[in-house]
Amino acid sequence: MNPEPGGSRLAAPSRPSRLTIAICTRNRAASLRRTLVSLAGLAPPAAPWEVVVVLNDCSDDSAVVVEEFAGSLPLVVGTEPRAGLSPARNRAVELATGELIVWTDDDVLLAPGWLRAYEAAATAHPEASFFGGPITPLFEGTPPPWLLPALPVIGSAYARQLVETDGAPVRPDRLPYGANFAVRAGVQRRHPFDLALGQAPIGWLRGGEETAVLGAILAEGGSGVWVKDAGLDHVIPPERQTLDYLARYYEGFGRLTARPAKTPLARFAVWGDHKVAEWRLRAARASGDPARWLLALQRAAIRRGRLAAIRPPAASRDRRMIPVKLIVAADEPALFFASVQDAERDLEPIDVQDGVYGRAFGPNGEPYAISTDGTRVHIETTGAPPQPEALKALLLHYFDARGETPDPSLELPALLQRCSPSDR
Repeated sequence: MNPEPGGSRLAAPSRPSRLTIAICTRNRAASLRRTLVSLAGLAPPAAPWEVVVVLNDCSDDSAVVVEEFAGSLPLVVGTEPRAGLSPARNRAVELATGELIVWTDDDVLLAPGWLRAYEAAATAHPEASFFGGPITPLFEGTPPPWLLPALPVIGSAYARQLVETDGAPVRPDRLPYGANFAVRAGVQRRHPFDLALGQAPIGWLRGGEETAVLGAILAEGGSGVWVKDAGLDHVIPPERQTLDYLARYYEGFGRLTARPAKTPLARFAVWGDHKVAEWRLRAARASGDPARWLLALQRAAIRRGRLAAIRPPAASRDRRMIPVKLIVAADEPALFFASVQDAERDLEPIDVQDGVYGRAFGPNGEPYAISTDGTRVHIETTGAPPQPEALKALLLHYFDARGETPDPSLELPALLQRCSPSDR
């Protein structure tokens, strides 16, 4: 199947649709199949319904997966060549024919009564412009021991949403997550998704497109309602059950919520706030309490993101001209330095002691050893043969973590040209 830009309907409904389920997907065929299986198991609503799937710049087998469900779901399939969740969501709105657009993701498992619950809520609350449902993270495999005890603190990174009272109003300070909400179609069309927001291959984890829309609806006098029975499970793969993922998620939140710092004093204040948060994180690690030190990690990552957001663009471009001389494996998952001396100055002894930093390489894969005497960090070449393949693997992992997909056939110099000492 090759979906046309106008959208192809794989199953013609007997009546115009009143409910549209909208899913945007990008190169997650296996996860999409699991979600469509869940959709096929829904208790059908009373009103006619459709499932709009937008293939967002997909290069995998997602189109083939969707075609597998042509006989079991009322599918409408469209494409959006611009990589990014916001353009894909806007494409789904163009294709939707329902009076209520019910949004979900390609990595969820839906309760059988999920769609009926939204249908009932839309009827019971004609005054409401939008609706939101609960989300329970479902962790694949065995989560690390620190994760579940700290879930009340870091649940936002996994779109965890508790709904205790059915029909309760949605407040501006607590909006539904993008994996589980519904908007009346007329209201949605007045509020397209901002192309400057939402997940996209831009080098950092960016969201906020749905909260911007819902916040704007509330600001214009609309209202939202929580739907307790419209629950779903959000499947979390092992690669998102890591400290690196949490740091990147909250850094992205920090970038997204950063306020302009127009003066040197304002920028210094942001820098100082970041340094204090990093110090508190190091102190919290010694407590052994996951909830405490993960809260500190969250706050430090947010401030790191805010600091990154206010860096003058010209300075960032200038630093792109500085060659990378040392690459350090870390939680982020790599740090880049213009010299060994810069790394010795910037890395923290306590982090070296805690094993935060792993291997280190020169630009040709020359291995370096990192040590500390408790006061200063020392970095020295080991004299071992270069390990270019190990460095290349680290760089590819780094770009993958940032949402980028460079050609694996690129040589080391080409990969390093994409990095700079500011990529931290």
